[in-house]
Amino acid sequence: MMERSQFNQEVAQVFGRIVTVLDEEDPDVVEAERTGDILKIIFADGVQFILNTQSATHQIWLAGASRGWHFDFDAELGKWRCAKSDDELFETLQGMVEEKLGYRVQLT
Repeated sequence: MMERSQFNQEVAQVFGRIVTVLDEEDPDVVEAERTGDILKIIFADGVQFILNTQSATHQIWLAGASRGWHFDFDAELGKWRCAKSDDELFETLQGMVEEKLGYRVQLT
């Protein structure tokens, strides 16, 4: 299991990457809002996708589009993967955001 400091660094990179990409989009269409351990992706119609950290288990949880995932960091691959579905965090989130917006967004 990774150390808390490494977990915090990995989460900061993930959240930072998402915020950087979404800050390039029209804020009247979609925006990313970080408060502590929670990152909300908020769409113009009020729909939200929520990422939050689970420090005790060193996971990032994603909820949105009537689904939920628990992502663990795979140090060998350098990626966040969901053990249940084998989904990768950025690919999953990118697909969700693109489906909601109706156009391509480059998170991966």
